[in-house]
Amino acid sequence: NPPYELGWKDKPLPDSDGNLTTTTERVLETYKNVKQDIRDQLNTEAKEFLLQLQLEWQRFVTLVKQNQKLKTVSYHKLYDILKQHQHEVNEIRAKKIARVANPLALVAQQQPVYHPQTHPTHYKQNSSTRLQQAATRNRGKAIVNSPQPIYDQETSMVDDDDDETSKDKEIDKL
Repeated sequence: NPPYELGWKDKPLPDSDGNLTTTTERVLETYKNVKQDIRDQLNTEAKEFLLQLQLEWQRFVTLVKQNQKLKTVSYHKLYDILKQHQHEVNEIRAKKIARVANPLALVAQQQPVYHPQTHPTHYKQNSSTRLQQAATRNRGKAIVNSPQPIYDQETSMVDDDDDETSKDKEIDKL
């Protein structure tokens, strides 16, 4: 009989805590710990996957979390479960896009109305712009890419401001 057949596998040895355990017990304990670590890692990865989904999926992710044991569900099964709700997610996205599709409507919904104080001002077109537009019309072409007209304020408006300023100075002298 060789010496290695004397049952050395079941011989108790002290572990790191000083307790006597057999090699078989240590192997089984290590196996259980590794198996639990793998389950925990898969569970964590499944949760991270679900958290990375867009907000439209949030309702369905909650359903999956409530109805499935994430420890036992593979990514493929999670994907298949969530894929069943794809048409509902598309509807949610379409509603969201419809709300923001018209930028003017979006601005009107989100910003307070601005009412600038209006002052009666009179503008006249710059003469060079009028001549250019008239020449384009005379050629029978539509005015499509003509430059924006430049407006000059009438001199009467400037004169009014000067009169008011001089009146203010006279009042200050008194």
